[in-house]
Amino acid sequence: MKKKNKIIIAIVILIITVFVALSAAVSMFGKTFLERKLSRALGIKSSIDSISLSVPLTINIRGLEIGELLQAQKISFSPGRLTITDPVVNLELSGEGKLNLPAFSRQGGAPQNAKKNKEGPKSKKAPFLLTALNIKNGKFIFTDKKIMPQGYKTIIEGINIDIAKNILLPTSLKMNFSIEAEVADDRRNNLGAIDSSGWIDFGPKDMDGVLEIKELELTYFSPYYGNFLSNRKLLSAKLSTLSGLKAGDNNLEIDTHLKLHDLVYAQEKTAEKISPASIFELAQKTLDLFLGPEGNLDLEFTIHTRLDKPQITIADLKGVVLKAAIQSLSSQSPVELFRKGKELIEQFKDFGEGMGDLF
Repeated sequence: MKKKNKIIIAIVILIITVFVALSAAVSMFGKTFLERKLSRALGIKSSIDSISLSVPLTINIRGLEIGELLQAQKISFSPGRLTITDPVVNLELSGEGKLNLPAFSRQGGAPQNAKKNKEGPKSKKAPFLLTALNIKNGKFIFTDKKIMPQGYKTIIEGINIDIAKNILLPTSLKMNFSIEAEVADDRRNNLGAIDSSGWIDFGPKDMDGVLEIKELELTYFSPYYGNFLSNRKLLSAKLSTLSGLKAGDNNLEIDTHLKLHDLVYAQEKTAEKISPASIFELAQKTLDLFLGPEGNLDLEFTIHTRLDKPQITIADLKGVVLKAAIQSLSSQSPVELFRKGKELIEQFKDFGEGMGDLF
């Protein structure tokens, strides 16, 4: 019994000794090593304040800076789990439409072809599986210099992301997720909120979740949509959406309930001369035509795409929303349609008798 206890004590002492040695080595040499690796790989000067090792086998990086692209107060990495605290990502689109993303370099590494030949054509590395990702109080700043030379900023802050593998299904790739964030302008004024939760399984490519946008101040993004919503000057408009995200066998359906509410117009209406080729073009630029009795736009539509490569272009989104708006318009009473038609004719007098005959 005493011999067994001595063996256990010796093993514990050995483990502690190895851990202390590793911790000292990481603290002394890890900082310089990691800074060089990041700078060479990204082509951007990178720095960290400190790096340390803690129990149970967790690497802690503090004060990470990768140029002006990324800063993070703390990054903790343990087998299968990554935690990032207070990260700030600065993404910038230049006037030529180029993002400030790094060009990855292979300096210092073996040529890719040589590596393949050495390992053989059938040789594969064991895939690394991240079973948990946690982002605390993140911030994403997007500066668009293409749409505005001095830079038009959109800020998503208070980002909290929690993604974790289902521990009850050890052989499954099913992950539970929850995401929350707030949208702000360059003056830190709140523009709305985003929430999402659910699960996704990367094996069969299935998904079940929800995505909600809460009272997003849409007029802040007017440089992007122009007069798509209305030819009248909008001072304020809130966008709220609730989308169900369901996927089976990689086929993703996004069932969305969209509501545009609390619309505030400028008091003076500016008559703008336009010459649309059809009622379709006129309708897509006249929000008033689609508003309900309470002055809100209430639509339901479905977007079909792929889970592994979701592609939703602005043109496709406009088409889906406009189709839903026309369906909503057809459900309105004849009296309401006549009233709106009359206002529409008065707003665009340039159409003259042709528009009068149309309505």
